[in-house]
Amino acid sequence: MFYFLERERLLPPLLVIDALASSSNARLGDVRSYLLGVLRAEEELTKQEQVLIEKYSAETKAIRQQIRAIETSNVIFRANLCNACNQHLELPSVHFLCQHSFHQQ
Repeated sequence: MFYFLERERLLPPLLVIDALASSSNARLGDVRSYLLGVLRAEEELTKQEQVLIEKYSAETKAIRQQIRAIETSNVIFRANLCNACNQHLELPSVHFLCQHSFHQQ
């Protein structure tokens, strides 16, 4: 029963404990193992979210550095091919700060 409740997350753990407290069939060992499983799952979720936070922080830092570089320095365009049709660029061409270049037409 506890495995099903833990796996399906039908109720928050506090409501499960509250329901079990009023039950005469629940054993303390079962409740303990259920709570340990819930805590392990929460710990794993916390670790996964921490990894995502670190990843997004690094990506944000890199993007901020790119923005600073665009704001404070010259951007040299060396594109030879159009990003839309992959053909050689002919003048006039349109260049964007994201390093994409296109034929004007």
